[in-house]
Order: sequence, then structure tokens, then C-alpha cells
Amino acid sequence: MTVFSRILRSSRDETGVAMIIAVVLSSVIATLGVLMLATATHTDKATARGRHRTQALHVAESGIEQALARIQAAQGSLASTSFSGDTELGDYDVTITRLPRNTYEIESVGGVRRGRVLGAERRIKVTLQPPLTFDKALFSYTTVETKNNDIINGDVWGNHSVILALGTQVYGSAVAAAGYIDIGSTSIVDGELWSGGYNPDGGYAIRIRSTAQVGSDIKASVQNVGCSGSDNSNYKIRLDSGVIVGGDATTWGPLVEGSGIQGATYLNTCTQSPPTKSLPTFTFAPSNYDSVTYFGTPTSSSLTATTEFRNHILGLGNRISGTFYINQADPVSQSTRIDLTNTVITGDTTIITNTPIFTNGTTDETSDATLTLISTYDPPASSSCDVNDDASECSMHIKNNLSISGTTAVALYAPYGPVAIKNNAEQFGAIFADSIQIKNNQTLTYDDRVARIVGFGEVTYEVTRWEELPG
Repeated sequence: MTVFSRILRSSRDETGVAMIIAVVLSSVIATLGVLMLATATHTDKATARGRHRTQALHVAESGIEQALARIQAAQGSLASTSFSGDTELGDYDVTITRLPRNTYEIESVGGVRRGRVLGAERRIKVTLQPPLTFDKALFSYTTVETKNNDIINGDVWGNHSVILALGTQVYGSAVAAAGYIDIGSTSIVDGELWSGGYNPDGGYAIRIRSTAQVGSDIKASVQNVGCSGSDNSNYKIRLDSGVIVGGDATTWGPLVEGSGIQGATYLNTCTQSPPTKSLPTFTFAPSNYDSVTYFGTPTSSSLTATTEFRNHILGLGNRISGTFYINQADPVSQSTRIDLTNTVITGDTTIITNTPIFTNGTTDETSDATLTLISTYDPPASSSCDVNDDASECSMHIKNNLSISGTTAVALYAPYGPVAIKNNAEQFGAIFADSIQIKNNQTLTYDDRVARIVGFGEVTYEVTRWEELPG
């Protein structure tokens, strides 16, 4: 073989390799192109799908907004209903369900390109309820005072003082925002004690008498910022013999006869007292109730309102439920009060009146109900409320076996006068009043069914739950 022929064969061999390489590279490039196109297409679809899901959420929220507008236009009395609508982005289907005790559930399904490629749906559920108002077992604009073996299952608040007499048991905290706390012998408070003032008779902020027990911290604070101008000798904590305090003791003043403190002790230590609180305001609106039975009206009082109401109850065999509005014409007094003696509560009941309210032997026959008693009676100036005197000037006299079972939650509201309770009353709910007096084996257990009662607070409804449901 000549040199020329060997060179020619070599050239032909290299030409074949180059062709193979070119084909392989072309295949690789084509494959990469297909992969890039597929990736780009998938990315575009994913982006579009994500965008549509976000838009579907906005559409569902538009349905919620329309539902809120309808409830507002109906002043809170809208019946359960369903409706549909659309926006520039998509369409929504909304269901409004009215539940007992002025609660609404709104479910909105928002859709974008529903039933088509890359369509999306989002589902939202919102719960509306009256604002939280009754959050303590006892709330007094001034003073809370108990006597003789009362049991309170819940927190106690007094803007002025909290006086828990012999044998009282409180399974919660006790706060006297601008006054003092006095815990009687053998009493129990399993939460904290917090005072913001002092008793001028003896100059103590907190006194815990013999063998009483407190389960948590005790704190004697001062209303003045930085305790400026407050004589710390007025802010004593006094612990009598046998007292047990399960937490720390902190006071702007000294500790007198102090023993039994399980935690640390901080004397002459300035702490800011809790601010005083206002009673919740009540606004009557007929639309808040399914129906109202009137004796007198909000704009026209009646000289016979309470008499007619009593006759109405008697005509029902002393068994009542529903909403009653009683507006008695002047003179309003203890002689023209609402009398619920031997009345049986058979379902959700609300009584709204400008007169005092008296109960004696009131009971219930319910499976799940609320009883709300609202008295706007303002006792005469310089008059007094005596828990032992049924005719004294209390806004409410709750007497003798208010035997309301745990199936009925009770809210008592008296913003201008005292509530007096005595003799074996048993209540599940809350008491909010100008002042509160309790005597002789009262048992009160806080019940959160009365936490949100329509008509109280600055708004009628607020969103209490917002959740997205599975698609």
C-alpha cells in the first residue's frame, strides 16, 4: 500500500467519526430543546395555576364581604340564605347560616376558570359573633363583697375593693384595681391577688386573715405612675396566723406579721396597678332578637308595664322563654319591680327593663339555654342596698334558691345599681353590676355561653374565626 492510499484511508476514517459526533450532538441538542420546552411549559402552567389559586382566594373573600354587607343591611337579623356573584377575576357561591344566640357562619367558595384547564377554587369559612363582654364571673364597677361560705368558680374584679368574708372560696383571681383586698378567715383564692389602693382604716392594701390560703402571687400596687406621692406606709400587706401564700409577695409598703409566703418577698417595690374598667354598654335593637314582647316600648313607657308583664307570666303558667322589654312609667321603685317568683325558664330568655328585678325560687327546665336579666334601674341618691332587706334599693334582688341548673347559663347586668344575692342561689354564668353583694352559700360558676351576648359592646358582631377549608 502506498503512502497516498494510507493517508486517504485515514481521512475517510476521520470523516466517519466526525459524522457520528455531529449526529450525537444534534440528538443531544434536540433532546435538551425538548426538555427546555417541556420545563418552560410546566413552569408556565404552574405559574398560571398558582396565580389562579391566589385569585380564587380573593374572589372567595369578595363573597365574604358581600355576606357581611347583607348582614349589616339587615341590622343583624338576616335569616339563613345562599347567593352567588362574580368579580372580574371569577365567581363565588356563598352560604350564610344563622345559628342560635346571634352567631353567623359564612362559607364562600371562590373560583377562577372553574371547569376549565388550570381552574382553581378556594373555600373560606368565617364565624361572626357578638363581641366578648362577660369574661369574668363577677365584675363590679365599685366593690364586690361576699359573706358566709360562698363559692365562686371564676375570676373576680372590683374597680374599688374586693372583700371576701369568712369561708369564701374563689377558684380564680381577685383584683381590686383602685382599692384594697380583704380575705376572710378560712377563705381560699387559688389564683392571684392584685390591689391598686388601700384601706384607710389600718392602712393596708391586702389583708389575709387567719388560716386563709392564696394559691399564687399577691401584689399591692399603686395607681400613681412611679408611685409618686403615694405614702408606702398605706400599702401594707398583712398576713394573719396560719396564712399560706403559694407564690411571691410584692408591695409598695411593708409586710406586717408576714409569714407563710412560699415564694419571694419584695418590699417597698413600686408596681403599677391595673387600670380601672368601665362596665360594658348595652344598646337595645329589636333586630337583634327573633321577636320581642313589649310592655311599654322604648319610646313610650307604661304605668302598668310591670303589672301586665306579671299577668302575662301567670297566663303562661309561670313558664317563659323569649325576649321581653318592660318600660315602666314613673315613679319607678321597688313597688313596681319585675317579680320572677317561682318562674320556670324553658328556653333562651332575655328580660330588659328600667325597673328593679326580684327573683325567689326561680328554676329552669331546659337542655341548653341562656337567661339574661338587664336592669337599668338607678336607685335614688343616698339610698342603700341591703342583702338582708328585700325592699332595699338594689337593682336586683336574687333570693332563695335561684336553682338554675348547668343547662341554663345566666347573665345579670345592672350598670347603675347593686345586685344582691342570698340564700343558696346556684348560678352558672356571670354578674356585671355597679356593685355586688353575696351572702349565704351562693355558688356561681362562670359559663362562657354568656361571654358574647348581643347588644353589648361597640359593634354588633365581630369575626371570631377565619379559616380556609380543604378544596
